[in-house]
Amino acid sequence: TATISEPTNVEVAVPESAADRLSDDDIDEAGATSTSDADAAMEVDALLAVPTRGASSELEGLTEALGSQKLTTTPASDEDDIIASPQTSPSRPQPRQPSPDAAFSDDFYASDEAETDDNVAVPVPMIPPRESSASVSSSSADSEPCHTPADLPIIPALSLPGGKSYGGIQALTFDDWRGQFTPKVYYLKDLPSSLHDQINSCSERFRMCQDMRKVLTAEMSFNTMEDEPHAPPIQIINTVDHEPTPPWEFHYTNRIYHGPGVPDPDIAKLRGCDCVGKCDPKSKTCACVQRQRDLIEYPEENSEAFHSGFLYDKHKRLKHWPYPIVECNALCGCDAECMNRVVQHGRTVAVSIQKTEKKGWGVFAGAKKIPAGTFLGIYSGELLNVEESDERGKYYNSYGKTYLFDLDFYFIPNKDEDGDVAVQYTMDAYHAGNFTRFLNHSCEPNCRIFGCYINEANIGKPLLVVFAIRDIEPHEEICFSYVGDGDDDLGEAAQKDGAVYKACQCGAPSCSGKMFK
Repeated sequence: TATISEPTNVEVAVPESAADRLSDDDIDEAGATSTSDADAAMEVDALLAVPTRGASSELEGLTEALGSQKLTTTPASDEDDIIASPQTSPSRPQPRQPSPDAAFSDDFYASDEAETDDNVAVPVPMIPPRESSASVSSSSADSEPCHTPADLPIIPALSLPGGKSYGGIQALTFDDWRGQFTPKVYYLKDLPSSLHDQINSCSERFRMCQDMRKVLTAEMSFNTMEDEPHAPPIQIINTVDHEPTPPWEFHYTNRIYHGPGVPDPDIAKLRGCDCVGKCDPKSKTCACVQRQRDLIEYPEENSEAFHSGFLYDKHKRLKHWPYPIVECNALCGCDAECMNRVVQHGRTVAVSIQKTEKKGWGVFAGAKKIPAGTFLGIYSGELLNVEESDERGKYYNSYGKTYLFDLDFYFIPNKDEDGDVAVQYTMDAYHAGNFTRFLNHSCEPNCRIFGCYINEANIGKPLLVVFAIRDIEPHEEICFSYVGDGDDDLGEAAQKDGAVYKACQCGAPSCSGKMFK
């Protein structure tokens, strides 16, 4: 390729004697050897002088329009002459500088032939600069026309009955949420068992490894971190033998798993208060206060509990018993710091599971004293109907263990012909439960199980919750009565021949020697 540029004067310093000996070929190769500017210009003009033809007028106009553009060489025919502007003169050959577009074309990488006298320079049409897609004309066949998007349609405001909307967006009020609330229900068919099944399939040497204590501790923390995230960790202690943990026969949980035939929580009849902030136990409009009073029989005889509103004090400790407990529920407008929300926040005291000499595994208080009325835990497990619980009870009696607890509180209205509460549901903590399943019996108990209602309107399905009924000293064993209060006639227990009917080992001064009636 060659480049056409403006005429320049080239001066070569050569001794006079050497210049006389230069031939014509040497002059062509050097480009110019005149000792003066005038001689050099005349020689260059003589070399590039070409005859003017009318047939090349269009090419001359194109050359003038292109100016100093890049030219490619093509072999000249006998009828074509070199086309060049009379104002241009050759300069030294310059390296070919490709444009960004030409660098990726096939012509750029084609081999360039050496220029000879048979090759002539032909101008190449200039490639227009690349345009952005936004500036492409709509007449282009290779591009889509650019259209301005139309304005979005205006969505009319929703007009639901009694609903509010802001800027066309439906507002979800607390009343709307309460109408759609559905509590999460856990069913017996979904009860996890993979962990203890896998551990029980291992060898006895593996199960007796002391590191298994860490596995159980981790399971307890993981399975309850949603229910009681701030509860102190439970320690597992054994100073009696080398058994690292209680038997791996249950899934540790605070949840209630509904068995077949047990209805879901009754939410349709559940009422929530409209209090803002914290509930006032003296309020005359709080629905939870009214529900609590409705479950206290004989208001004249139990006037203190009836007029106190809630059964908790300002420290969230139970101050009146043995009445059923009604807590604020998920439909209430009060906040989480309401004094009537205790059980739903979970355990707050430290406890440990320890091996005893005569009673197997038991539950003990931590290093701090537990005041009376403190919530200890919920008796969780499988909620069964009466038919299923009767079948399991026969097996447990022969096996020598039982974790069945009948929901037969005095305030449940389902009475039989004798006026006793007809058992409809039973809680079983054998396959699922928490540390409360290890609570041993005592004829002088320091805790008690009460019925509690939170997100349940069915009076026959209360939660079983454990509260301290007196101060529990540090490291003291936590026990409750398997018989229950008011069951003074225990003579029937001596006639039972099941393995579960063992002699009481509580060691209390008033021990009756029996655990079940």
